[in-house]
Amino acid sequence: MRPTVELYEAFPREALQGVGVNVQLKGLVALIDLFDRAGFDAIEVGWFQAARIWTQLFEAIASGELPKPHRAKLFAFGSTRRAKLTVRSDKLFASMLASPVDGITVFGKAWTDHVTEALRTNPETNLQMVYDSMRAIKESGKRGVFDAEHFFQGWLRDGGRYQLEVLDAAIRGGADTLALCDTNGIAYPWQVGEIVSHIVKYFGDEVTIGVHMHDDRGQAVANSIEAVRAGARHVQGTTNGYSERVSMACTLEVAANLQLLTEEGHEWAQINPEFNSAMLTQLSREADRWAGLPFHLRKPFVGRYAAAHKAGVHGSAIGRGGARLYESHNPEQFGRRRYVVVSSMAGRANVVSFVNSTWNVAIDGQDPLVTQLLEEVERRESQYGYCFDSASGSAALLAAEILWPDAPTFEPLGEPSFSSSFPNARPGELMATIQMPDRRLASGSGDGPVDASFKALIGELSREHSCLHQLTLDTFRTFQLRRFELEGTESAMRVEIDWQHKLYGDFTTQGVSGNLISASFDAILEAINLVLIYQWRLEQTKIQIEQEISETVSVG
Repeated sequence: MRPTVELYEAFPREALQGVGVNVQLKGLVALIDLFDRAGFDAIEVGWFQAARIWTQLFEAIASGELPKPHRAKLFAFGSTRRAKLTVRSDKLFASMLASPVDGITVFGKAWTDHVTEALRTNPETNLQMVYDSMRAIKESGKRGVFDAEHFFQGWLRDGGRYQLEVLDAAIRGGADTLALCDTNGIAYPWQVGEIVSHIVKYFGDEVTIGVHMHDDRGQAVANSIEAVRAGARHVQGTTNGYSERVSMACTLEVAANLQLLTEEGHEWAQINPEFNSAMLTQLSREADRWAGLPFHLRKPFVGRYAAAHKAGVHGSAIGRGGARLYESHNPEQFGRRRYVVVSSMAGRANVVSFVNSTWNVAIDGQDPLVTQLLEEVERRESQYGYCFDSASGSAALLAAEILWPDAPTFEPLGEPSFSSSFPNARPGELMATIQMPDRRLASGSGDGPVDASFKALIGELSREHSCLHQLTLDTFRTFQLRRFELEGTESAMRVEIDWQHKLYGDFTTQGVSGNLISASFDAILEAINLVLIYQWRLEQTKIQIEQEISETVSVG
């Protein structure tokens, strides 16, 4: 059996070079802990002294603010020594050698065009820079990874001779791992397989061969898998693929594919057996959250819709033959759950499955309630722009209102009014006032109209319904609807809000209106009413169980 493939997570450095990604120190510390607990072998923590955030992170490592990982090794990142300096006179390089990490990854040019045009030096000097840098890392006692930058493009353009010389210089200097980089994302899987196989045969007995793949042509994950098949035992990437330009290989997708390949009998795909694949969805969500970016709804393995079934024929087939008929793998293996959605395209089987899984109510496909629910979903989607397949909570609430018309729900007498003039108000803070059904006024302050409205309602209603204390807003999304020939600022808006509840799990509600605040308020009301019905159902079930126990005791 071959050695396991080393998973190298570069998010703390590489992802921060992605447009729109902005993670602060607290987020990096939290994510590094998650990467370690998930079972990554190595974590790249930053380009030493290249940016303030990385300086802070290295200080956190030195001070113990970032606890030493239980399993993963931490790596600093930087370039080879500069052309006109030595490893001692290059202060950035010398400081990197002294950084409080287990290893150092340095990149060096492996394409002659970059050597002469970007570095403005000659190929011989570049080889000496690579050798000197790897030798210094070796003598420091740290593990050395050499990133052969632009390796594949250089190989395909130059023919491979100079690329072999660069790798040889790194090995002679003492490199432990060679990472062949497709820095511009130009390679295709068959090219990667052929080239990596050649390098493994050439140098594989001396060092570990790895890859670092970018996704400019959409090939990064496939190229990483093909490289492993060809003999690479080290794969670099980032959670969700965040990187410069498009993205790079997503470590979550690489790890998930390697696990599935191993289960299918491919021994070359083995990764650390302690890797916790069930954490992949959590890793994806937390990376998005700390980066301040929307969740990847359609991302393989971890996206919200990765195991969602909308088409009626799919729902029907799954009901007859099981999920394997329309799924690549068991989504629960990677922290995702399977669900059948309700929409205007759904068939009766979808509704039966949805009602059963959501409310634990068994209904027949010919039940009039099924027809009623489908007709109401279609009406709201076609006339108003609702989208029930992406709002599971809204669909669950609509089903509950049809199943139990007398279930307790809440409806205020009007929409909230807002004021920014109240004692001790912070900039941007609003006070929301809402008239309740008994004409009492509920009020609450928050950062903006959505937060203020939610706090006003929860503050008042949770006095009687303590279950609402456990409801928290997770993510807020808006969609512009091109309806009634209105566009721009006149467009109608659909708001989706993802919620989390400690007892009733996560769900999404929606609101549609030409007024963004009104749409948001409707989505909040749906979430509150859904939790109230969940609680009502739980209490009804308890009463029923108590009655059955009482009757059993009486008979006995």
